[in-house]
Amino acid sequence: MDALQQLCDEIYYVCVARHLLLIDKYGRPILASGANPDVDQTSLASLAAAGIAASQAMVQLSGGNALSFLSHETDNVCLLLHKVGGAILLMVLNDNQSLGWAKFQVRKRKDLLLESLTAMEKATTNAESPLNNASDEEIEGLFYGTHQSPNPRN
Repeated sequence: MDALQQLCDEIYYVCVARHLLLIDKYGRPILASGANPDVDQTSLASLAAAGIAASQAMVQLSGGNALSFLSHETDNVCLLLHKVGGAILLMVLNDNQSLGWAKFQVRKRKDLLLESLTAMEKATTNAESPLNNASDEEIEGLFYGTHQSPNPRN
């Protein structure tokens, strides 16, 4: 995770971004660079994942191939969403920052991003969950109390 954070920090600084957020395909934030307390990362991540999914569906319906990036420009901010494996890299740029430069910087580091994401996924997949050896009754006890059943007939 440290290598991935360092890589995202590097992209953030080189692109002079306002904010950078790495998101999983389900819309959950993985990490952030340039974290701004005024930005609701959870909402931004969810909306970015939904936007990528909707755009990908439109591309497929139009007969196109896989979507690699998406950008939205307003009068004072530009959003760049870049698919990197199963993740999404979201950058918030000022309107005076170069969208082409930001895309180039992400593409230049895409292989390193993929390598770091793969390593992180392997580490989390191999991690032992405390629930792996728990019985159904023990798990239900976590939610309903130690001796209560979710079914009132029991």
